[in-house]
Amino acid sequence: MDTNSQLKKWTSNFGNKYTSRNNKKTLNDFDNLYKKQFGSTRSEINNKYTGYFKKNSKFLELGCNVGFQLDLLKKKNFINLYGVEVQEKAIEIGRKKSPHINFYKSSSDNLSFLPSQSFDVVCTTNFLIHLNKSNLLKTINEMTRLTSKYIWCMEYFSNTRKEIIYRGKKNLLWKDNFKKELLKKRFKLIKSEKMPYSNPSEKGNIDEIFLLKKV
Repeated sequence: MDTNSQLKKWTSNFGNKYTSRNNKKTLNDFDNLYKKQFGSTRSEINNKYTGYFKKNSKFLELGCNVGFQLDLLKKKNFINLYGVEVQEKAIEIGRKKSPHINFYKSSSDNLSFLPSQSFDVVCTTNFLIHLNKSNLLKTINEMTRLTSKYIWCMEYFSNTRKEIIYRGKKNLLWKDNFKKELLKKRFKLIKSEKMPYSNPSEKGNIDEIFLLKKV
């Protein structure tokens, strides 16, 4: 599946259904979902990393959907919050729910409308896992261009790239060593942690959260 085909899939009814599933959750539900999966809430996970960022830091989250992770950062008194999302429905819901978030409707592989080094932190949460290799490399280039300081990600981990069937569909989900791909750019590792899933349905699967700094 090429990049355009992937984009069409996520902006179709398939993507609308993904957004509808997310919109059934409250912020508290989203936070506690991580407790069920990893033994810690997303807020508790965030707290291990947010101390590296100033309160006036400018955040850009790629693939933010309706903006729950950015909402958690708002609760920590971060105020400069921006999100990129291709799903129109997600943006509509996010803007109503979270007027403090600045949403951009765009794919992640071409963000030329945003100036280079215009964000202190570029972040993702289980977003890079949905990009084919071509789109992933383009997105990593944009992440590298847009951040002035940090890359902060939490993604499905594997030492080698492996495709996973996602809701009966191919070409929509991969495990990978995303940290390794990003470290090929001008970054150094500040902190990382591998987080095994605790729920039986995900037994053997791991997420990796990592913070990189531009050098």
